[in-house]
Amino acid sequence: MFTVNMTDDQQAKAGEKMSLQDSSSRVSSNDQIEVTASDSMIVVPASQSGDERESMMKGTEEKITEVSDLSQTDRRICVVTTAALPWRTGTAVNPLLRALYLTRGRPTGYVTLMIPWLDNQQQKKAQELLYGQVFATPQEQEEWIRTYCRDRCNCAEEETKLVIKFWNGSYHTGFGSIFPIQDICSLIPKEEADVAILEEPEHLNWWRIPPKERGDQAEQEWSWTHHFSHVVGVLHTNYTAYMKQYGLGTSFVTAPALNALSALVVRAYCHRLVRLSATLTSLDADLEVTSNIHGVRDEFFKSSGETKSNTDGTKLAPVYFIGKIIWAKVRY
Repeated sequence: MFTVNMTDDQQAKAGEKMSLQDSSSRVSSNDQIEVTASDSMIVVPASQSGDERESMMKGTEEKITEVSDLSQTDRRICVVTTAALPWRTGTAVNPLLRALYLTRGRPTGYVTLMIPWLDNQQQKKAQELLYGQVFATPQEQEEWIRTYCRDRCNCAEEETKLVIKFWNGSYHTGFGSIFPIQDICSLIPKEEADVAILEEPEHLNWWRIPPKERGDQAEQEWSWTHHFSHVVGVLHTNYTAYMKQYGLGTSFVTAPALNALSALVVRAYCHRLVRLSATLTSLDADLEVTSNIHGVRDEFFKSSGETKSNTDGTKLAPVYFIGKIIWAKVRY
């Protein structure tokens, strides 16, 4: 595992870096992240000399195509994810922050965050489990999220520019996950369908809901890659490992079968894949680039200003430890 520490500007650019890059790029603990003039980011191995590093940087500019350049502020971006706050899970928090950063420099309404809505009648138990409360309407949950953006993320201006839309979902106990029960593509007008960032693209597409209108045109619109100019999938979760360790879903599908299905759907619906860590299962080496595009939020580096001492009066060493607790997905 590794962590890439970035400034606010670099973290913002990380959200825009999901462009066409050399799929052989990999990050190690000693590699450096370089930001190019066009706002893309590449991995520079620590073993590279100064001349080699400069050569790599120059070569990067030629690898970004116009359709994949997310640094252009006139691009409309739709971030589709599999979870929503107040569920404190990575696929609820990180895509929200990514969408907020992507609004910077763009007109109001050019970035849309699409999150699941759990019906307060049929999915009341799931809301209580995941959110610790029950929202009567999507608007009520949206207001909770916008308050979080202003108060916790310090993104008051970005929040006003962000569009939040809901897709109808259903919580699956076995996987501890929410899955769509409608065609999400149909919720996005064609004139707004420019760039799609699919957070957990395999998860979103295991059970695709067909369009209401049948026919050749409708079938094409059903595909993310036909509906959008550029589609980036961000791989968050090692579902194969979950199944092997916790037995998730093994009553009807095996881990190898799920991995094969995941590989099939990401090839069909994504132009580029970003793995957050090399520990995640590789689904398509030709499409993948491995990079921690989340970065580290500023609040993790802020000191409380308090100096505590040991019981014997000896001051503690000035060491700040950042840890992460990982547990299986919640189920009821």
